[in-house]
Amino acid sequence: MSRHATDGPECAPSPPLPADHVLNSAAVLFPGAFDQHGCPLIVFPADQQAKLPLVLSKAEVVDFINYFLGLHNKKQERLVSVVADLREASLPTARFIAETLLLLELNKRTVHSVYIVQPKKKEVVKLLLKLLAPSRSHTASFKKVLLKETSELSNYIDRSQLTAALGGYLIYCHQSWVTFIKEIDDFVQEFLSVVKRLPSCISTLKSLSGLPLPSTFSELKHFCSTNEATFQKLRRELGLDELLRHCESVVEKLRYPEMEPCYQAMAGTALFNHTALDMHQNHSRITAAVEKVELLWQQAFSKARLQLQVFQLPSLKGPVA
Repeated sequence: MSRHATDGPECAPSPPLPADHVLNSAAVLFPGAFDQHGCPLIVFPADQQAKLPLVLSKAEVVDFINYFLGLHNKKQERLVSVVADLREASLPTARFIAETLLLLELNKRTVHSVYIVQPKKKEVVKLLLKLLAPSRSHTASFKKVLLKETSELSNYIDRSQLTAALGGYLIYCHQSWVTFIKEIDDFVQEFLSVVKRLPSCISTLKSLSGLPLPSTFSELKHFCSTNEATFQKLRRELGLDELLRHCESVVEKLRYPEMEPCYQAMAGTALFNHTALDMHQNHSRITAAVEKVELLWQQAFSKARLQLQVFQLPSLKGPVA
């Protein structure tokens, strides 16, 4: 989230979070690891590959990859690299992964390198090489690295970026990752919803400041109380105060991740660090928006309140000596 909460113009639509069955499947992972080129890794873990042709579609996997690549690309433009341990892969699984990679590259270059631990079955190797070979219909621009064993991955990816199943020591808990991602996305959607309503709120406050003041005390008193109620209703509908409380809650969990299991599991990852930075920036933006709305309200009714005080002055005076 890099849009300022006080900017005013309508915010760009946020891409939807991948569906629960995609996130929970663990058949495709975005663990927050990187290869030696600095490219974030997409992993197709061996123990979940049977789900690919059955539970997920190729389009869903492409959307999953593009969504999470977008989170990293707020900082700088990057390509992803892919790791697939296909030693025990079936023909349908190999076809699914190869065709997904080609689909990912259809509109623009997205993949830097593909690290494939080769299938044991010769027919699966043959199919894989055939599908990924350049042809008239497509030219796969990514680098293909074929490996005989998972241990060879450490020549291209530091072991700290590889899970135990891939010969490394990266600690990764998928359920914690899902919980963390969904909690942050809930905040993002609330944030964008408030940002979208903010210009209308500001416009209404400015129009209220232009209303003519009543000439009598009773009318002015009614005018002030009515518009105070209007402001409170406007503020509730905007949801800025609730957003600030939500933001403060998330910032607190990011500051003390040991208090929340899913935050503790994510602490230290690039995604966690990027999120913490974003949330601190968002807290400043939301606080600024709250102050701006309050200032506009004070400015809108300063004349009315001053006039009300003027009307009340005679009744506050003591007896004349």
